[in-house]
Amino acid sequence: MKFFWFWLRREWPYALVFGYLGISVILNASFGWTMGIPCVLDSLLGRECPGCGLTRAGVCLVQGDFAGAWAANPLWVIVVPLGSWIVVSSVRDAKKAFRHQKMLKGRS
Repeated sequence: MKFFWFWLRREWPYALVFGYLGISVILNASFGWTMGIPCVLDSLLGRECPGCGLTRAGVCLVQGDFAGAWAANPLWVIVVPLGSWIVVSSVRDAKKAFRHQKMLKGRS
């Protein structure tokens, strides 16, 4: 549990973004609730940005509908592996720092 709080203090922006996306996708896939943030580009210019539809694609992926995910936004093919890599490397780096911090405290 100490590691979780250590990671959260170091990497709170990742936790905030991926936590929001995860909760949004799960709520939408399970109950049909949407809690999407309006797209700034769409609101200002009336044009969708490249990220529009990623939450819908995530819902389709959770439900196993790969064709629907591709139709919602084909960018998920890049975003999902990249997001996974960011989270895994963030946790790995925090583990190293956490062990190093514990080692330094042990010397004092």
